[in-house]
Amino acid sequence: MVKEGEIIYLYNSQKASYPIVYKPKGFFQCHLGKITLPEKLCWGDVLETTKNHKFFVLKPSLEDLVLNVRRKTNIMYPKDIGYIIMNSTIRDGATVIEVGTGSGAMTSVLAIIVGPNGKVFSFDKNEVHLENAKKNIERYGLKDRVVLQVRDVAVEGFGVENADCGIIDLPEPWTIIPHAKKSLKPGSSVAIVVPTVEQVQETFKSLKQHNFTRIKCVEILEREIYIREGITRPKERMVSHTVYLIIAYNT
Repeated sequence: MVKEGEIIYLYNSQKASYPIVYKPKGFFQCHLGKITLPEKLCWGDVLETTKNHKFFVLKPSLEDLVLNVRRKTNIMYPKDIGYIIMNSTIRDGATVIEVGTGSGAMTSVLAIIVGPNGKVFSFDKNEVHLENAKKNIERYGLKDRVVLQVRDVAVEGFGVENADCGIIDLPEPWTIIPHAKKSLKPGSSVAIVVPTVEQVQETFKSLKQHNFTRIKCVEILEREIYIREGITRPKERMVSHTVYLIIAYNT
């Protein structure tokens, strides 16, 4: 059964799919018609609009949540988030530090992974961005796992000790490396996100200077395959360069 307040993903097609908050007897409307949400709803149910179009009730993926946050800033792409998570020391119950909250997309994923026993401390200098991120995090029911704070980490540091994992998403991440060094547990990972090679070079210098190890930089490209009966081929467009991802470990 779907609980009131849970996010459901109404799926008709790739061009008509919507994550919404489930409210019994609530309404949803789009160009395909209107749906009155039933008092009892189960995952996998099929709902029909007033224009006779069918929508499947699915559980949203992490990608669905990321791509549908209300944005005040650019967000990190799912392809990049996935690589960061797989190459990090984040676990259930972990303490994570993040600087560059933005719209809270990455913050939400981190909060889901650390679970109810973990905590994500996320910092941004822009109060407007943090207020928007707060609304996204509350919409996804994750506010108890996240601490948001207006803070210039480059000047003040994180103010958090013994963190299990760090995420840095700022234009000058090398100014944050000394503070990450102080806040991260020995042996834990930090992921740094930058769009240009020049930023990669400066960040690498700072990581080496502060004795981080196992330093790796990658770029993730994603190309979807067009699948139809008798017609399977790569799509003409793809998500190519978004950012460079730097992974390093504290010693």
